[in-house]
Amino acid sequence: MTVVGSGKIKINGVFNVVFSNFSSTMTRNVNITQTGGGPAKSKAPKTYSFSFNEVIPETGEQFDWDTIEDFRLELIGGDSAIHEGYLECDVDNVGSSLDIGGGTFTRSISGKATTKIQL
Repeated sequence: MTVVGSGKIKINGVFNVVFSNFSSTMTRNVNITQTGGGPAKSKAPKTYSFSFNEVIPETGEQFDWDTIEDFRLELIGGDSAIHEGYLECDVDNVGSSLDIGGGTFTRSISGKATTKIQL
């Protein structure tokens, strides 16, 4: 799923993070092995990679990505409805940048989840 534009992300049902340009990708590895009866196929569990840009507020609380593990992430659209969620999330990378023209600070966040849910 790719969301171009902005919205909010709810973390563990509590903290709202303003984001722009959310994207996610599902990956599943398939292993084929040769057994006495012929080839056997086994599937690894699905994993979901996600990335987005967090818009840093000028004032107020900022989310501490270094301290959170195994969290629930929910995408909230412009209609304030939760559209999609991810469970058992962990963050892999946190970066930062400044949009000189717009004067906004953003952090690039990427991570993985084990489960995707449609809400």
